[in-house]
Order: sequence, then C-alpha cells, then structure tokens
Amino acid sequence: MRKFLLCWLLAAAALAQCELAQAATYKCVGVDGTVTYSDKACEASPERPTEQTAASSPVGLGAARGVPVVPGDPVVPVSSYERKIHELLLLTQFSARESAGLAEAARYLVPRVDPNLSAAPQDPRWTPLSRAIQADIRADMPQLGRAFADADQSLVRSLASQMREADADALLSFFRSPAGVSYLQFLGDMRATYASAVRSVLGHLAAQTPISQSGASAVAMQTRLRLVALAVDAASLYRAQDEAHRVLDASPYAADGITPEQIVAVTGPGLDGIFARYESAVPEFESFNVSPPMRLFRSIVERPVASKALATEAAMNAFGEAEFEKFGTRWKVAYQRGIYYVAVTAGSDLAGSGTAPQIRHASYMSPRTGRAFDVTHVLQSACSRGSGACKIACGNQLAGDPDFGRVKYCQIAFQCSGRSPQNVTLSEGRTLTLTCAQ
Repeated sequence: MRKFLLCWLLAAAALAQCELAQAATYKCVGVDGTVTYSDKACEASPERPTEQTAASSPVGLGAARGVPVVPGDPVVPVSSYERKIHELLLLTQFSARESAGLAEAARYLVPRVDPNLSAAPQDPRWTPLSRAIQADIRADMPQLGRAFADADQSLVRSLASQMREADADALLSFFRSPAGVSYLQFLGDMRATYASAVRSVLGHLAAQTPISQSGASAVAMQTRLRLVALAVDAASLYRAQDEAHRVLDASPYAADGITPEQIVAVTGPGLDGIFARYESAVPEFESFNVSPPMRLFRSIVERPVASKALATEAAMNAFGEAEFEKFGTRWKVAYQRGIYYVAVTAGSDLAGSGTAPQIRHASYMSPRTGRAFDVTHVLQSACSRGSGACKIACGNQLAGDPDFGRVKYCQIAFQCSGRSPQNVTLSEGRTLTLTCAQ
C-alpha cells in the first residue's frame, strides 16, 4: 500500500515598551545559530529537506479542503484490517492531521492571557505573545500528539467494528481506481455549489420570496436533478468532513422541506458546468453511490468522526489548562509589563537586573535608499555602564532625518558582559528597553 500524504490543515518573545504604543520584539535564530532581536517578525527558517518519494507525492487536491486525493495501488496487499480503514479515511478526507501544531495550541492559549485578543490575531500584540507561548509549550507537545493519536485510533476501531472487511475492500478498490479518484474530486466540486444552493433556498423560504423557475429543457433538468441526487446522498459525508477538519462555519448540506427542484432552480448553470467535466463518469458514480458498501459507509461514518472531533477538542482543552497552570503567570507578567529584556538567566523572573548592555555600533537608516546616520555615540551615552537599563527610542531625534517622509529603522549591535554580541532592529517610533541579567 502506498503511503498517502496528510494535509496538515496545522522563539521566545514578549512585548517592547513604547511611550505611545507597545512594540513587538522577536528573538530570531539564524540557520548558523546567530541570535538577533527585532521588532519585525523573524524570517521563516528553511526546513531540513526530506526525501520525496513517488508514494508521498499527491496526485491532486480535493477542491473542498485542499486535502490530498490520491490513487492507491491495488496490487499492493494490506495485511491489517485497521490499516485498510485508516487508508479509507485518508482517501475520503475524514482523517485530518494526527495532532495540533504549536501555532494552533498557542492560538488556544493567547486569549487566556488577554480575552481581548480572542478574535484579533491581527493585533500587533498577538504574534509576540504567541511566539513566547510556543517556546514554553514546545517540550510538552508530544503529550498532545499522543492524545490525538488515541482519538484517531478510536475512530478507526469504531468503523472497523461496524463494517465487514469485504465492504472495506470494495470501497478501497473503487477509491483506488481512476473512477474513484474522479468521484472524490467530483464531490469536492459539488460541495460549494450544493451548499450555496441550499443556503439560497433557505433564504428564499425565510423571506417568503418566490424562487424563479428555470426555463431549461427537460433533458437539462433531468441532468441537473441527477447531480443534486448525488449531492443529497453525500450530505452525511460533507458533514463528517467538516467535523474531521474542524470547520467552524459548517455549511448546510440538507434541510427538511427543500426539494431537488428548488436546488436546481437556484444553481442550474453551476450544475451544468460540473456535469460538463464529469459527464462520462456520472453513470459510474450513480452505480457506486447505491452499492451496499457505500450506503453502509455513508450511514455510519458521521458519528464516529464527530466523536473523534470531541475527543481531540477535549484533549486540547486539557492540554491548555495544564500548560496555563504551568506557565500562565509568566505569560501574564511579560504581557502586562510589555518590556523585553535582552538576557534572562534560567530560573530568573522576567524583570532581570544588572547593568545595561554595551552599544558596539548603531545606525539610523532608510530601508528605501540605504542612507544611514551613525548614532553609536548617541546611544552609548544613553546606555552608560552606570545605568541599570538602556531605553532606546528610535526616531529623528537621534541624528536627523535620512529619508524625509519615509519610515526608517535603527540597527543596533550590543553586548552583555561575557556574552556574544547580538543585534536588534527597531522601527522608527518604537521604544525598547534593554538590560543584561546578572
């Protein structure tokens, strides 16, 4: 059996203090291990290349969720019945990623620090807080992964207990074939058209407005009704896919009181376009749709998929509670202070202590022209060794304006005693407080 590609539909930092606004500061680690600090998000680090094989390359993507739809290899035997069920779930897009990623886990925890950020990931405070959370919870993520894997295994075993292996073999035989791949792509294409039509009809019924009847020929009407019948049969599959991929704005796929004729009336041309793409395969789709294995699968898949979704949600909640109990005080302190300290020794609190860093070199420059003013001596005066901290305000007051009307930035090289030199980039108008921990 080929391996099928799953869709993974998944640096400590805090906030810099600003007199008028808070600035986000990031700790960035380069590919060579060099550490820099910046109020701009770190560039994505190149991932280590992984070996690509033919078996791991997707043949096509389902139109609905971007989930891989790949043909299987019918000549490769599968020894375990549960492995067959797992493959079936992959092909029919009911298996999402096996675990949540760092970003998703942090997304759950950010509003615990500040509820005002619950619906505002575009807030400039969101990213630095999220990165700080990710840095702390990274080591505990395998626990969450195990919980997700257990939920996935429960889904597989539930379906295996309700189906005969012969039924699974029949479904796999079809889904591995070119016709089966085309069928899954057809369902993806029909999803949006069908859901939009159901929503439109519901809107007409709620407003008590008439639905204009199509003037299409009898042949065209019959063709459209055939596609709607296939979509109605797939309603339980669509709902289960939404559950599997944690779609929060699930679309209506069926409703009492809606007739196929009403669906056709509001989306006739859209159905005609889909039929033109799959015309030769529709008879085979219809035959497969009424086969006993497919009818059984449609009737049993939705509930265990929903159970898995509940289990993974519970696992996420439990993980979040445990991590917040462990790190929540630290996150709140850093967030409320809005100050980033250059060096914090292990085990110390975020306030830090000691002397300010030594400024080695500093420039105030324009990213557009590259013109720069040397402000080393200015910042060295502000960061004298006798002070306990160094507050840097980046702006024209340092040495004038190198590029009138354009946003500039400060580039600063500094060093804490006994430590390697580090760099920080600060945008014009932002203020940053630096200190070295003892």
